[in-house]
Amino acid sequence: MENKLKQKKWLFIGVGAVILLLFIVFGGLVRKNANQQKAFSDRVFPTLKPADAIDPASGICRDYPDSEIAEVAISEDIPDPKCMKVLPGQRLKVVNKANVEINIYLGDLKFKIASGSAYTAERSFGEFLAPGVHVPVVAPLSGPEIWVQ
Repeated sequence: MENKLKQKKWLFIGVGAVILLLFIVFGGLVRKNANQQKAFSDRVFPTLKPADAIDPASGICRDYPDSEIAEVAISEDIPDPKCMKVLPGQRLKVVNKANVEINIYLGDLKFKIASGSAYTAERSFGEFLAPGVHVPVVAPLSGPEIWVQ
């Protein structure tokens, strides 16, 4: 009787160990596959920065319908224009008319512009911004609303 109890005990431990081993192996494979799939999808479909708003706070937005470039001038007062309506295929150009260097952060786009200089983005708006209104950080001044259609 005691022998049968020992056999059942070892059988129970053995089955438990096999189940645990299967859980570890298959759980790891599922997690590894999910991570590989996410990394692949991030390369194929890069993450777009979500919009800050649906509609702009500024009443009037300047259109750039026939241009590859949408330009904004940053000065000490207010940006010109205060609001830009852009298409996903257009690119941003920022002209620094202020007497200070400015730092601009828009989605994953980050750059500095010396006073009196300009910067034109290599990527189009649609490559890093989701449709909607985006408000870039323009330190130490203020930037425009950028309404991606």
